Amino acid sequence: HPLLLYSGKLRREIIHPVSKPHICQYLLRLQRLPADLHCKLNILQCSQILDQIIKLKYKADVISPVSRQLTLRISADIFSQDNYQKTSLTGGELISSGSAAYKVITDDSWSVVIPLSEEELSDYTDVKSVAVHFPGKDLDATAGFSIVRGRDGASYGKIDLTKYMIQFAGDRFVEIEVKNSQAHGLKIPKTALVSKEAFVIPMEYLTTGGDSLNEGFYKQVYGNDGTVTTEFVEADILRITNEDEKQAAEAAGEEITDNCYVSIDNFSEGDYLLLPDSNERYQIGQKEVLTGVYNVNRGYAVFKYIRILDDNSEYCIAKKNVSYSLRTYDQIALHGDRVSDDAILH
Repeated sequence: HPLLLYSGKLRREIIHPVSKPHICQYLLRLQRLPADLHCKLNILQCSQILDQIIKLKYKADVISPVSRQLTLRISADIFSQDNYQKTSLTGGELISSGSAAYKVITDDSWSVVIPLSEEELSDYTDVKSVAVHFPGKDLDATAGFSIVRGRDGASYGKIDLTKYMIQFAGDRFVEIEVKNSQAHGLKIPKTALVSKEAFVIPMEYLTTGGDSLNEGFYKQVYGNDGTVTTEFVEADILRITNEDEKQAAEAAGEEITDNCYVSIDNFSEGDYLLLPDSNERYQIGQKEVLTGVYNVNRGYAVFKYIRILDDNSEYCIAKKNVSYSLRTYDQIALHGDRVSDDAILH
C-alpha cells in the first residue's frame, strides 16, 4: 500500500493504526538518500507491504511537477490546460503497482514559471527579485527572479519562493500577479477611481489676478457690438506638469511641454487666452482625460488627480506629494461612480 510523504513528514492524519516500525524504517532509508536524488524524486514506491491499510485523504496531480532542469522541460504547450487532469484519491482505494500515489516535497522552496513576451523580456532583463500577489488566496511575497530558456527556444520567467508551499502544493496552475518593482505611495481602492476631462493650457498663461491671489487666466471676451475686452477668470487647476516628469523626459531625450490641466467647466472650446504682458493668444481646444478620485474632506466632492505608479486587481499606488493631488490622510469617496462634482455627502 502507498505511503504518503509530504515535505519529508507525514502531514495527513493516519486514521487507522499501522505498523510504526515499518514506517520508521522506510523514513530512515529515505533520509539516507543522496541530496540530489532526494530532490528529484517525484513518484516514490514503498517496497514494503504494511500489515494494515493506511487510510488517508489527499489530492494527487497526475502531471509531474516541473523539475529543476527547466531548459529540458519548459515549452509553451505545458501552459495549456486542455489536456490537464487532476485526480482526487481517497484512503482505502487499491492502486496498481507503479501508479502515481503521492509527491515528495522536501522543503518550502518552490518555483512558478511564467511565459514572457518580447516586451516583457526587455522589462525583466536585469530584474533579480519581484513582488508577487496571489489573488485567489490574497497572499503577497517577495521572490527571486531569473529568466530561463525553454526547450522551444522561448524565454520564461522563473519565480523562486520560500513560503506558501503548503497552500499550492496540490496545484499545477496558479493565478499570480508579478511586479518588477515595489512602488511606495498612497494606496487607493480601484473602486474610488474616476475619470475627468480637462483642457490642456500652456503653463506660461497661468497667472494670478482679480480681487484675490487665486490662480486663473486672462480671457478675451467679444461683445455683441464687436468690442474686445479682457477679463480674469479663476480656474480649477486639476494638475500641472511636475518636475519629475520633466526630468524623466529629459533623461529619455524627449521633449515635454510645461502644461496645466484645467476643468472644462471653466472655459469653452474655442475661447482665447492672453499671455500676461503680451499680445500672444492661445485658443483653448486640446483635451486630456485625467484619472483621479473624489476628495470629501469638506463634506462635498472635489475631483483630485492622482498619478498611478503601480496597481493590481484591487488597489493602485498613487505618487505622494504631487501638486494639486491628494495628501496623506485625505478622505476620499470609496465608490467614485456614485459621486459627482460638488455633490454634498451626508
